[in-house]
Amino acid sequence: MTSIGIWSTLLFILYVIMASVSQEHVSDNTMLDFGGLNAPRVVHRGQVYRLLLSGVLCKRVFTMLAVIGTQMLFGWQQEIANRWGWLNMAMILVLSTVSIALTQCICRSNNDVYDISFWPLVSLFGARIAWLYTLWDVRNLHLETATPPVQFSSPDIHPGVLPIQAPWTLTSCKDTGARELLDFEKNCEVVMLGLLMSMVVLMVMLDKPRYAATPVAALVSGFLVGAACFGYRIRKRYRREYQDLWHPFSFFLPEIFMTLFGLIFVYLCIMLFVVADVQDPTPA
Repeated sequence: MTSIGIWSTLLFILYVIMASVSQEHVSDNTMLDFGGLNAPRVVHRGQVYRLLLSGVLCKRVFTMLAVIGTQMLFGWQQEIANRWGWLNMAMILVLSTVSIALTQCICRSNNDVYDISFWPLVSLFGARIAWLYTLWDVRNLHLETATPPVQFSSPDIHPGVLPIQAPWTLTSCKDTGARELLDFEKNCEVVMLGLLMSMVVLMVMLDKPRYAATPVAALVSGFLVGAACFGYRIRKRYRREYQDLWHPFSFFLPEIFMTLFGLIFVYLCIMLFVVADVQDPTPA
């Protein structure tokens, strides 16, 4: 099973269990018992597991179905069809979820209980932009003249189970998924970036501006982690082409992006555990 499949399956199973425990709708107390995000308990009781577990919890059935459906359609396409790989997908989901949860706790430091299952999906859009950035200057001519020779093939739609190739996907490097991007792909990605930025601006206008920090954290963390993972994989396989043709002025971009993510992560931890005025949790 893929990483996005495991993540979505866990989201579904946990919702079913929480719904069976609650009488009607999933209550805040049930969410709290299963690991819902609660800033006072994270800060004052050290329950840091909530930073990750809240990413696979959902309070409402329609939200859960919408998130799983969109997540599987979009995430599966990236992990399998575009050959992101299970490890890169897992790193993007886990690291982005933790940074999103830290941001959410800083912005909403009251005693309410939250789930952030929607925002890891947004981080995949940020990672998609990173994938586009990494492959922007890649040309098939560069790949064909690489050493050792590149093996082009269509990705298997059932990796490790059935060797069935997807005829609707473009052929790419078997090892890294590298290929030349089509012009319409680049145009679509630019439009998607504009829509995402419009969503953030709309949230600032309709709600409290600080609440827009959560989608920004999702996009930025997804981009930084994705760019570090994709850039490192491409550079390791095509070291000469990466340095001479694709990123001549930024050979150490993977390390730079991961360092930036680490600095942001440390900053968020300091803001939450040291600076932010988080009220004490209610008695257990």
